[in-house]
Amino acid sequence: MIESSSANARIETIAALSAALGIDPSRFFGIRQQPTRTDERIKCFRLSVAANIRTQRTKRALLQNKLTKLAGLPKGYMSQIQRKALDLTLDVLDQIATALKIGIVQLLRPALP
Repeated sequence: MIESSSANARIETIAALSAALGIDPSRFFGIRQQPTRTDERIKCFRLSVAANIRTQRTKRALLQNKLTKLAGLPKGYMSQIQRKALDLTLDVLDQIATALKIGIVQLLRPALP
């Protein structure tokens, strides 16, 4: 299913697949990073995505509500993403990246401290 172009994998699915393959989740997107344990990889990956969304949003001086509307997401969803690092689908990440006018890979890179 993931190999088809219509697949909409969740971050959790990507992380589980990477654990089964013994690689870091970011490797699916051409990024090299090696945190230690699997559960930490998942947490790190989710937190990086949330931090990257926040960084890109603030660079553009967009409020959460404005980005939520631009991305066509339910009210309050952006806040949940940034606070809880939700298990997002690739479709939602693409909607956010499109609203920010960036490539989805920029949201998937390890966040800089």
